[in-house]
Amino acid sequence: MDMYDRLGYGFCIVEARESRCALGICGLAKRDYLDHPDIGFAFLPQHWGQGFAYEAALATLHYATSDLGMTRLVATTRADNLSSQALLRKLGLQFERTFLHPDGDRELQLYSTLES
Repeated sequence: MDMYDRLGYGFCIVEARESRCALGICGLAKRDYLDHPDIGFAFLPQHWGQGFAYEAALATLHYATSDLGMTRLVATTRADNLSSQALLRKLGLQFERTFLHPDGDRELQLYSTLES
């Protein structure tokens, strides 16, 4: 909620249209260790592979660029999260580099829209 108060954006619950059942979350964040806002998503395992993350992330990208006027977005994922990497590429983001998370406990891959 703090991000919504400070920046006007954050994460939203993604729910099924018919049942209104929560499927996961998707949205934008501005993390201290990244230079640009990042798109993030997390879905419950029973809803993986059904296109929900793509649909939500695509709508989020559209909102970020069209409504918020953002020209560069990034995303991070763990090196072993091949599904998220594939989704980021499907959304048009490209791999830039690998870096160590500031807490030092894991390496992350950075993807971006490549616009500066």
